Amino acid sequence: MKTKIHIILFFMVFNLKAQIAPILNHTWTIEKIDTGSQVINADLNAFGEYDTLTLDTSFVSDGFTLYYLLFGHCEGYFSFDDSNSSLFYHFLGCTIGTEFSSQIALYFNDIFIQANTNLTVYGNNSIPNVFGPLSYSFTVVGDIIYLDITNTIGEVATFSANNLRANEFLEEAFSIFPNPVSDKLHIKSPEIPIEKVRIFDLNGKLIKEEKLDHNQIKVSHLQKGIYILSIETPFGMLRKKLIKK
Repeated sequence: MKTKIHIILFFMVFNLKAQIAPILNHTWTIEKIDTGSQVINADLNAFGEYDTLTLDTSFVSDGFTLYYLLFGHCEGYFSFDDSNSSLFYHFLGCTIGTEFSSQIALYFNDIFIQANTNLTVYGNNSIPNVFGPLSYSFTVVGDIIYLDITNTIGEVATFSANNLRANEFLEEAFSIFPNPVSDKLHIKSPEIPIEKVRIFDLNGKLIKEEKLDHNQIKVSHLQKGIYILSIETPFGMLRKKLIKK
């Protein structure tokens, strides 16, 4: 854990705003909780492991999509308001003995959420015990992605997931369509600014370079074939195969 913090200085850090998909696609290991007055570092649970959080088994209730989670000795659901980079914790209860949880998981469930996050009305009061909104954001450091969840008094819980390259994160953040394309190619990302778009042929020759106009570029002049689409952002380069029909 400490070594991971030390090596941060040697990597370019990407501060990326929230997207739901990265949270759903990874298992998140608790790293620390910063209360503002102290930092609580992760400790091992009774099984000799760091507690992890994974979201799955989604279902819809009153128009809200809920994702089941089990963290330490407690279980509940997350739901998302991605337009505001926020989430809500739908608390179910603690059905597993506290002796199986790490101390940081106990703090997260009992204090970070239940004591220091506001109860809120959700779905016309049809869903009880909802805490939030909690803001969330990502930071990519090399091949590690960090998830920060902030409660309503400003405490920050930090989780990490391994083996995620910046290119993989960008792929999750962008919507590129249609592909194959004949006329206009749409490139959208609600959170990540696009600095420049380039199109290369398979020999590496630059065919087209421009800034986006209303999240789209015209490719009708290109000959039919396969190209390489390169999207330049402040957080790295995303390259995708582009088919012109």
